[in-house]
Amino acid sequence: MFTVLKVRAEQKVGDYSDPGWYKQPPGTRAYEWTGPAAEPPRAKTQGGQSMPATGKPAATDVQVRKPGPHSGH
Repeated sequence: MFTVLKVRAEQKVGDYSDPGWYKQPPGTRAYEWTGPAAEPPRAKTQGGQSMPATGKPAATDVQVRKPGPHSGH
């Protein structure tokens, strides 16, 4: 949740009447960009300053055991 405070210079102090719709100052409204999307910057090397890429990782044997019905919880 958030709150937006829109200050109205023309409203008198202590006047709590409904001032109507807020008039956006020029250049402050958001709009949909319909132009071409910029290409994102990409690293030229694999990994940059981190470890260099190597071949495929070695295969790992994994043993999986399915838990029994309601065993201890």
